[in-house]
Amino acid sequence: MMDKSDWTLVETAQDIEILMVAFGGFHDGCIREMRLIDNGYVTPDFGVGMVEAAKLRIVFQRQWDKPSAIELEFTRLFHLNVPGLPENYFPDISEAALFIRDDKIYWAKTYDWKPETNDNSVAWVSAKSLRWRKLKNALGAAPFYRSPFDTDDS
Repeated sequence: MMDKSDWTLVETAQDIEILMVAFGGFHDGCIREMRLIDNGYVTPDFGVGMVEAAKLRIVFQRQWDKPSAIELEFTRLFHLNVPGLPENYFPDISEAALFIRDDKIYWAKTYDWKPETNDNSVAWVSAKSLRWRKLKNALGAAPFYRSPFDTDDS
């Protein structure tokens, strides 16, 4: 299990460059898994509660080592776009986009994506903040995020 000290904040263009170099621009990578934690929940007495901000965690794997897998955590989501996947879809990322604009951080599955294109055929995220960490032993098809409700056939 990773601890909180393993996370690296992404706040500047230099931080983005460090992440993009460390993970090869996401080249030969894929989104393995996503976990959305919204800010609302129902309490045991059936009331509605809220946490401070929604979070999105994404595990990426790639066909290169050191690191071969990373996790991004976006906090205070503005937008999450996950298009439907066509039959025979190939999940490979050639090169991703990661940039800061208007106090938002953006990640998109294609390097030339921009918010003003309104191209929702591309997976993309915008949020207030981003942090990332390297993962060990996170390759393969097994789920990374496990629930206590999972069964062997999940």
